[in-house]
Amino acid sequence: MVALVRARQRGFPVEEDKIAEQAAFSRVWFETKVERMREGKGVPGGDITTGYALWALAEVGAEPNETTEAMLQFLLVRQKPEGNWIPSANRPPIEASKFTATAFAVGALGRDVSEKQAALVALM
Repeated sequence: MVALVRARQRGFPVEEDKIAEQAAFSRVWFETKVERMREGKGVPGGDITTGYALWALAEVGAEPNETTEAMLQFLLVRQKPEGNWIPSANRPPIEASKFTATAFAVGALGRDVSEKQAALVALM
C-alpha cells in the first residue's frame, strides 16, 4: 500500500482500486484479531507487522476505529521495559533488529489517532 501511495504522490499512474483492496484486506485481517490484540497476542509477525500495518493504513487515509485502537493497544502491551519493541523473527533485513521493530511501533504511535487512542498512547 505504501509503495502505491508514494508512487501516486510522485505522479505515477496507480490503480486506485488496488490501494483500496489492500487497505480493506488489511482491516479485515486485523478485525478478526481485536480481542487477542488487546492482550498483546494473536498477530503473526508481532510488533513489526502491527506497526507497519498501522503506518500503511494511515498512509491511505483510513480512519481510526476499534481495530486500530486494538492494534495500538497491542503495541503498548508489548513494549519492553527498556522502551523498545522486538522482532518476532530473524529475517533480515527488515525483521532482524530491535531498531526496526521500534521504528515501526513509534511511527505507528505517532500517527493521527482518535481521542481514545491518543489517551492510550499518552499512557506510554
